[in-house]
Amino acid sequence: MYPTCYLKLSDAEAAYIAGFFDGEGMVTIHRDRAKGARGPRVNPNYVMSVRIAQGSLPVLEWIKSKVGGSITRRFRESHHTRQHWTLALKSHPAQNFLEVVLPYLIVKREEAVHAIAFQLRQSSEKNRYEAGRVGPVPRTPDEIAYKEHYFRLLQQLKKQPASYSF
Repeated sequence: MYPTCYLKLSDAEAAYIAGFFDGEGMVTIHRDRAKGARGPRVNPNYVMSVRIAQGSLPVLEWIKSKVGGSITRRFRESHHTRQHWTLALKSHPAQNFLEVVLPYLIVKREEAVHAIAFQLRQSSEKNRYEAGRVGPVPRTPDEIAYKEHYFRLLQQLKKQPASYSF
């Protein structure tokens, strides 16, 4: 089992990063039904991720030095658009990030709460294998249903107008 939270940030750092994330970040659960290495995927794969996009690389590098993750360069679509980069964290590192910034989130607070709940349940599952079978055992309908529930819930939250309470 992974530690609940391994990030060590000061209150000021956590509040700054949370504000930055509220404005420039996103929380998603990605569903992948692609073909696996050994044939058709038995189970859809769901992965929670956190991303922050920004035109200033130094600020993303500073955030990465505090919370980890990886930075990718997004190429300009035309000469009229600015170059930008994206910092990404997935699964447990994303959960840890959200747990640290949660007390300071306003805009993405509800999404973060649901993403953390999703990842906690994901973490409690084990990959199951059967003797003589290549690859994991198919998930039960209940297991797939809860993953699909959180996947759709985060999509719906992004479409709703935000309600802020201070």
